[in-house]
Amino acid sequence: MSVALLGLSWASLFAAAAGLVAVDRRRDRRLLLRMRLLEAREDGMRRVARELIAASRESPTAVCEALDRAVRALSPAIDVALFAERDGEALRCTYTSGQRAEYFQEARLPLDDQASALAQAALKGHRVASFGLQKPLIPGDRAFLAVPMVEDATTIGVFYVASTTVDSFDVEESIVTLVDLAVSAYQLALDREIDRERATIDALTGLLTPRAFRTRLYDTAAEVQHHPDAHLALLFIDTDHFKSCNDTLGHAAGDVILRALAQIFAANAGSESIVGRNGGDEFCILLAGVTKTEAIRRAERIRRAVENYPFEAILDGQVPRHAITTSIGVSAYPTDAKDAQLLLETADAAMYHSKKRGRNRVSFYDLSATLTDLGDEPFVPGNPTFDAVEHVSALVPPSEN
Repeated sequence: MSVALLGLSWASLFAAAAGLVAVDRRRDRRLLLRMRLLEAREDGMRRVARELIAASRESPTAVCEALDRAVRALSPAIDVALFAERDGEALRCTYTSGQRAEYFQEARLPLDDQASALAQAALKGHRVASFGLQKPLIPGDRAFLAVPMVEDATTIGVFYVASTTVDSFDVEESIVTLVDLAVSAYQLALDREIDRERATIDALTGLLTPRAFRTRLYDTAAEVQHHPDAHLALLFIDTDHFKSCNDTLGHAAGDVILRALAQIFAANAGSESIVGRNGGDEFCILLAGVTKTEAIRRAERIRRAVENYPFEAILDGQVPRHAITTSIGVSAYPTDAKDAQLLLETADAAMYHSKKRGRNRVSFYDLSATLTDLGDEPFVPGNPTFDAVEHVSALVPPSEN
């Protein structure tokens, strides 16, 4: 073999080796770039996960908002996002984002629409994209993606995103991953919302619980103290002979009566009223911006509404041993009390005065701070009691109490 050929061979070998090194370096760079992209993606997913966890402490809507932001950051072409929660044999839209989706807020969407992307995603438990025969939720959607939120093999809802400017989403897998991340956060937010509702809403009557009512009472009383012309009234209501009804007709009948009473109170107290169950067969009604005169008038209206209510009709013909009536006490700020605690105490004392006076009546403190009741006289102008209370309600400022 000649020297020239040997030199050429060595040169070829060196060139080949250099080429292999260059290829390896390119592969290394590509691998390094891929790893960095994966790390960045993982960092982004961790950030989104933290935001979803934080949102779960607020509400299900907050979780949807966090998911919406994350999805739009991936694909700015998306101009519509909504979430439809499974509600029996339908999907109820509980979250919308984007002007084109506003129409669907709180709308119920049927699950039996075979061509609907949302219905298919909910029933089949997997994503439905804008390929094939599925119809978009909103006319004009060129690209859409419906992704179910599935918890323990049960679909709790469907997250839907759409765009009018692109034909598909090149980040579809990432969107699906984000929705999967949101499932636990959304379920946790739902559980927390249920816990909060149980803490604030009485399960039997649908009224505020005692603790929730007192919170509203104290907050409202603190607020009105900053306004010299403000009025606030409290009605303390006890159901007459309720124990006798429970003993003779049973607790199920008692529950029926309590639910009916809650409806009567809410219907007759006024739109600005806050109604709470104080426990057992006791109730409280807070009337913001209402004078003592008007509060007594509403208390009397409630008393008459209960007295005339056909309880037998809702008790399947059963007749309570004693008629269902109410004893009501009225207290008002600023004429009777300067703070929430005293408002409760005076209204409670007035209610017990109604009990002692024979039940089924409305009591309150008169001009001389003595407990009195309406008796059988109508509470109208011309009645001395009405005129005295009206006079005090109009003239006594908080500073004089």
